[in-house]
Amino acid sequence: MNVYGKWSFVLTLVSAVFLTVFAVFLFTGYAISLPSRVTNAIGSIALLVLFVSVGFSLASIGKGEPGKWKFAPWTLIAASTIILIVMLNIVWL
Repeated sequence: MNVYGKWSFVLTLVSAVFLTVFAVFLFTGYAISLPSRVTNAIGSIALLVLFVSVGFSLASIGKGEPGKWKFAPWTLIAASTIILIVMLNIVWL
């Protein structure tokens, strides 16, 4: 069964939703009107869920489970890194 890989995928989707909400708050400036603990909590929850997802992914790889579900967190990490680099380049222009 592909249990760990599918959990990794589901947790990656949850993390992606939290990261999207966090990014929208930052881009729109809505984060300024909220208490800092709210935006910190959203970002922290997103990263915590992503790290748990990576753990499930590593367990899936270690058990040799078939399927591509286990690569979802690595894809989200790569996409987040690329978006962060683009955002930093836009700020520095």
